[in-house]
Amino acid sequence: MGGEYSKYNNEKNLSINIESNKVCYFPGEIMSGTITLFPLLQSFEKVMANPKLNITITEFKYYSYSKRSGKHSTTVTRKEEKNIVNTSIDFGALVTPDYSAGFKVPFSIQIPNDAYPSLFFYRAYVKHYFIVELPELNAKRTKMIVIKNNFPNNVDNTLLRNMIEENKEYKKSKLFFNKGSCLLNIKMPKNHFFYNEKIPLEINLDCSNLKMEIKSIRISLLRKTRKNVSNDYSNINKSDEEKINQKKFDLEKGLGNYHISDFIEFPTTSDYKSVYPPNVYSSFEEHGLLEINDSKFEYQLYPSTFNGLVSVDYFIDLKIYFDSSLTFDEEFRVPIYFSANFENNYNNNYNYNMNPMINQGVSNSIPYVSSNNIYYYNNNINTNFTPQ
Repeated sequence: MGGEYSKYNNEKNLSINIESNKVCYFPGEIMSGTITLFPLLQSFEKVMANPKLNITITEFKYYSYSKRSGKHSTTVTRKEEKNIVNTSIDFGALVTPDYSAGFKVPFSIQIPNDAYPSLFFYRAYVKHYFIVELPELNAKRTKMIVIKNNFPNNVDNTLLRNMIEENKEYKKSKLFFNKGSCLLNIKMPKNHFFYNEKIPLEINLDCSNLKMEIKSIRISLLRKTRKNVSNDYSNINKSDEEKINQKKFDLEKGLGNYHISDFIEFPTTSDYKSVYPPNVYSSFEEHGLLEINDSKFEYQLYPSTFNGLVSVDYFIDLKIYFDSSLTFDEEFRVPIYFSANFENNYNNNYNYNMNPMINQGVSNSIPYVSSNNIYYYNNNINTNFTPQ
């Protein structure tokens, strides 16, 4: 890291101090602060002659992974670097003969709306460098800022959706004998959530034509990290998947239809398996602006991202377990998009109710209710959403 630090920092002729209003920014937000310049005696005349500094925000994307193993192992590395902000400030009006206290240069810069979120996990990252440079003095100072994620651009209306309903038929066989089929129906109010929102869902499973039993259903929140092809981000070079939260429902045998109304949440723990992005952002704010080689970047950050060299996908992953080792279990996924919460007064007061029986006096404390050959689950106590 020493080489990287020296590449982005050179204060031999001029000391540069950078202060900003915060560390983490949404695309479109204003970054403001003060750059204080402390020229040395031998550099003061050059400052007087050319009182101008350049500000650059650089977006650096990187990943690596190993192909094959042993003596045939090779390392694949990909990187992309671009400047997303370039501007200059003339601070001539601030220069005085007395420079003992330095020259305080205020700045205000808008983070581009299309800035890619900062992220970092195993052998992959997207970092944002805030660079102040005075080329005439060969002076440079770099700090790191963190850019949060918004929901992805939905111009063509193919990503973010409301009132989702998906259907899937699973035809089953056992030892070459037809065992009928079951019909899966899943409903959700939407597929885009703040990290602190509950994700309600309603699952209906019609097994009236199925000649075998189902043991259980598992609902998971799945995270998929991707290292993508440089010239085509839709193609993946390397990916890893991890279930960061899950619930499992054991089903009563012999019922023709099953109904599950519940929710799943983004886990708020800060271990390395399920790092909660808002907690990581808060930690950065407490720390202050980051250095190039700052130990804070040993943290892991998995914001929901889309269409980049390195990206992170999330899914609701539904798995149906059959009561037989002679058939495959079935799996179904719905893409989910998360955003950090940009409303300071936003509260987690949801009014969803995905189980119509709540309004009919059914106790929420009962783990399930069986009625008319339908298996009801309801753990989503504080909700009022009924999918249409």
